[in-house]
Amino acid sequence: MFTKSQKEESKAPRKPWQRRLIFYGIALFGAIVYIFVLSDSNYNRHHKLNNKIEEYEAEIAKQQKNLDNQCSYKNLQKDPKLKERYRREVLNMKKNDEDVFIIK
Repeated sequence: MFTKSQKEESKAPRKPWQRRLIFYGIALFGAIVYIFVLSDSNYNRHHKLNNKIEEYEAEIAKQQKNLDNQCSYKNLQKDPKLKERYRREVLNMKKNDEDVFIIK
């Protein structure tokens, strides 16, 4: 086995810079774990909130398009010239006494 002097040599005390390096490493690891896992503003929460924001923005765009369609429908009901233009351009309707040529 080892003698007492050999045991003491194998367990040489760490140098001050080594102790500081280990301490800073542990502190840095603890800070990273806290920031990304334990805190209220962690990575997982940010990811979920970003997904919600994208969903809400899509919903806003959908509602805006719906509102624009409703406004144009109201305008179409009020304005006879606009109604006639819609019928001619979109529905390809014509008056009885005219011929319509559609060129695509």
